[in-house]
Parts: sequence; structure tokens; C-alpha cells
Amino acid sequence: MRLLKYFFGLFIISLFLVVSSCTKSEEEIIPNNVAPPDSTISNLAIEGYINKVYISVLGREPDSSEYAGAWNVLNPANASPSSRTIFLDNVFIKPEYNNRIYDLARADYLNNVDTLDIIGQIALYQSLLLDSSYYLLWDIIEYEKERAEKLQEIPADLLSGLIDIKEVQKRCSDNYVFDDLNMGSLNFVVAVFQNIIRRYPTMSELNASIEMVDGTTSILFFEVGSSKDDFLDIFFDSSDYYEGQVRDLYLRYLLREPNTVEMSAASIKYKNSDDYKQLQKDILILDEYMGI
Repeated sequence: MRLLKYFFGLFIISLFLVVSSCTKSEEEIIPNNVAPPDSTISNLAIEGYINKVYISVLGREPDSSEYAGAWNVLNPANASPSSRTIFLDNVFIKPEYNNRIYDLARADYLNNVDTLDIIGQIALYQSLLLDSSYYLLWDIIEYEKERAEKLQEIPADLLSGLIDIKEVQKRCSDNYVFDDLNMGSLNFVVAVFQNIIRRYPTMSELNASIEMVDGTTSILFFEVGSSKDDFLDIFFDSSDYYEGQVRDLYLRYLLREPNTVEMSAASIKYKNSDDYKQLQKDILILDEYMGI
């Protein structure tokens, strides 16, 4: 009996020592021993980024060769900002980029008008100019024909570098299709504001713009004009235009409005450079767009 109590006492003492040792070990703290953050970007995130950029910029997924090339740029560098820049540059130089710009403009401003419809309209104007019964309307018909031809020439002029996104938007706002979709000066002005800068004009902007489009001298964005052409020139050269383009891309790519700092920095940079591609790249390179 004494022997049993002896061994039981030894067991209790041993158990106490083990528990005390574990507790002391668990409570031991090493100063400044902070685990480093895991900066590794997953393969899934890189794969998603490649596909997302292609769809955003070109409207399609990359083929196997394009995907492999993008992966070889991004993966070894852990998708660093510099590797993303190289990747984006490779995507933006593709000729399809220009077609995508025009396709989006046709969809946003012209109800996705078919290019064959534009060609047919030009042919109609040409036939009317050969018909002497329309002699008194030839000046108007020639004017409409020139606007339609400028619309038709957008892809080629973009590819050759003769025009930029601003001119694309201007031509898409100045043609028979846009006029038919937005009849009357009021509807025309409202459509330009809403389509291009994603907001409704203020009452003073609306009144001044309508007067200008109708041929009366008025002031818009501190500039004087007296015609529809003046209105478009003033509108597309305004600070509001550049801010509107920043808003449009933030909403398109990040699904949110830019904050005050982002809006100021991006719109000033875009206005000074007139580089729409760089504005796009500055957003597409963000961690937020990549989803990390």
C-alpha cells in the first residue's frame, strides 16, 4: 500500500513538471519575431489577370500562344508592376485594340450600328448627289455624306494614328445615326453629356449648350461658341471631358467611382498627355484590378 502511494506521488509530481514545462514554453515570447507577409501571388491570380486584361482590352480571351507569352513575362517576376507593364504593352500594341475601341463606341453611342448600314447610307448620299431633282439639297446631302464617311473611316484612321479616342468619340457624336437616335437639340446635348462623361448637364450647361447647337452665341465651360461644331470642340477640350473619361474607365474596370485623389491625379495626367492608352494601363496595372 505504501509502495502504491509512493508511485502515485511520483506520477503526480512528473505530471506537474510536464505541464509546467509546456506552459512555460508556450508563454515564451521572442521580441520582434514577426512572421513576414506572404507576397507570393498565386498562379490562379496570374491566370485570371491575363484573361481579364485580354477581355477588357481586346474583347476576347488569349489564345494558347498569347497566354504562354504572358505567363512567361508575369510568373517568373511574381506579377511585379514592371512585369505587368511589359505584359500590358504587349496587349495594347495588337491591331485588334483599335477595332475594340470602335466597337465599344458604336455600342455605347450608336446603338451598335452595323458598318454595312453606314456603307449603304454613303451609297445613298452619292446617288442623291447625282440626281438633279435634289439640286437644292446638295449642300446638305454632301455634309451628311462627309460625316458618314468620317464614321466609316474610323478603324483605318485609328490604325494609322491619324486620330485618337477623342476624335473617335467626336465622330460618333456627329453623324446621322446619333442625330436620329437623339432628335432635337435638347436630346442631342443630353446624350453627349451622358454618353461621354456619364452625367446629366447642369441646367446652365444645358441651356448654354442648346443655344450654341441652335446657332446662338453662348458660353459653355468658360468658352464662347455659336454652332454645333463649336459645342463639340468646347466639350471635348474641357476638364469635364477628361474627368468623365476617368470615371468611365474606373466604372468599367474597377466597378466603382474614383476617389477625389484618384480623379484629380488621373484627369490632370490624361489632359496633359492626351494618352488614353496610358490612362487605361494605369488602372489595369493596379492590384485592385488584379484582385490581390
